[in-house]
Amino acid sequence: YASTPTQTFEDAGVAAIIWANHGLRAAMRAMEVAYRQIHDDRSVSRLENSIATVDEVLKLTETDALDDLEQRYRGKP
Repeated sequence: YASTPTQTFEDAGVAAIIWANHGLRAAMRAMEVAYRQIHDDRSVSRLENSIATVDEVLKLTETDALDDLEQRYRGKP
């Protein structure tokens, strides 16, 4: 189905297409490239400008919301 145009699915009445497999495969390739660079450079410094920031990771994982819930259920203000 990778070569099937999205319009074909829409014309067939498909309401949603989940391409999670492709996202996972893209992430795997990106990790492989990053780890190869770390290995070759023996450093992570060249990666910093091409990867997500820690703040982006925390936002995506909704860490602030989790912290708020943890404090609420532990009885802290």
